[in-house]
Amino acid sequence: MVVTSEVVDENVDTFAIYKKYMKPWIDDLLGWDELFQFNGFSKNLRQHYFRWIFIDGEKVGISCLHEESGQIKLSLLIIFKEYQGNGYSFQFLAELIRTLPYGTTLTWNCLKNNTPAIRLYSKIDDAERSLSGCFYQYKVFRA
Repeated sequence: MVVTSEVVDENVDTFAIYKKYMKPWIDDLLGWDELFQFNGFSKNLRQHYFRWIFIDGEKVGISCLHEESGQIKLSLLIIFKEYQGNGYSFQFLAELIRTLPYGTTLTWNCLKNNTPAIRLYSKIDDAERSLSGCFYQYKVFRA
């Protein structure tokens, strides 16, 4: 599988994609507050952080990556429903980790009730996991 990415156009409603895929998990765990979610999303996730994920030339999902406190932060990873279950998330993460500059740390969070994502992240070699409130926090250091 060949993993590539492309910058998401500024006219794409990334919040709508986030809401479609994340609302069920957030609503189940915390309750969905539309204004709170929109404001937090808009404040913390800049449009230029988002990239389409392509596998073998097919657009299969979206990610949100940015530098934060000297680390690379994966703030969002979504594989579109029709492509889920094909190992694309794992392929994306493996390629991301493989291409990190040496000495770089990749971090990401996962809602503690998102069991499919937790299963995926448990397959990532050398990923450290800790629980903080409603989130598992993950970290991989590229030595």
